[in-house]
Amino acid sequence: MTISHAQRNRSLRIFDSELVQNIRRAVLFNFRRILRPAVVNINEILINVDYENWSLLMVRQVLRGDYEKRESTVLRAILSPHDRVLEIGGGVGLVALTAAKSVPDSQIFVYEANEALIGQMRKNFALNKTCIEINYAAVVPMSSDEITVKFNIAKDFWASSLLPLDRHTEQVNVPATRISDAISRHNPTAIIMDVEGAECEILDGCNLDGVEKLLIEFHQRNTGREHANALIQYLL
Repeated sequence: MTISHAQRNRSLRIFDSELVQNIRRAVLFNFRRILRPAVVNINEILINVDYENWSLLMVRQVLRGDYEKRESTVLRAILSPHDRVLEIGGGVGLVALTAAKSVPDSQIFVYEANEALIGQMRKNFALNKTCIEINYAAVVPMSSDEITVKFNIAKDFWASSLLPLDRHTEQVNVPATRISDAISRHNPTAIIMDVEGAECEILDGCNLDGVEKLLIEFHQRNTGREHANALIQYLL
């Protein structure tokens, strides 16, 4: 029997469909949940799993390979070797490590306000034999004159924010860096930002000369749709 080119492509689409990918991830999660590996491979990036301090939701996302999936997919498509990348809100470093596959690691700069994640990020960078600059600070609007700010920690660390949201469990003082100062210091051509709603205040009125690419996760549930839309219009 001869299989046509169209039939072959159709079979490949079925095999790579979202449903099949979800089944793969579910099988992978259950396999890893039983074995409880200390390190998992997410798209050729090694990440330490902190079963003791992470929430069950966080552990599940990492074991399934879903963690930062959308951001990683976009980064692989848009970054080029000449880019200088500024990431605001580094988490455990997966996004920065994804960027490092396209950009020399000396051209990536990460800001993270949750001090508990700094050590985890360094471990993941070392695990992947990648050297990336980490700055412990909360990035604040260019109009701010504060040296330190209150940062709100959440159990799911990706939900931590400058905004005082109901799901936060602890409030700490952290060093503050103005967005304009971070841009002047690093001269980024690409900015990645995931700051749980603070993006509207941080970027409002900010001079983005030299920045060619923006990867921003908008949090309309925290900021309101009108505020988010106003920022998008300003950026456009």
